Amino acid sequence: MDKSEFKFFEKRELQKEVNLIKKQLRKNNGGVYLSGGAIIIIILLLIILL
Repeated sequence: MDKSEFKFFEKRELQKEVNLIKKQLRKNNGGVYLSGGAIIIIILLLIILL
């Protein structure tokens, strides 16, 4: 997308839209993600410690 040809108010509207999308992503993705390797390491540590 070539933003150099946009007028000021168009750039402002685009920025508002981007900020809204970022807020929604942060709100919806509040979980913790673990990779497969991290899960295996955690299981091994639990086995060793218990």
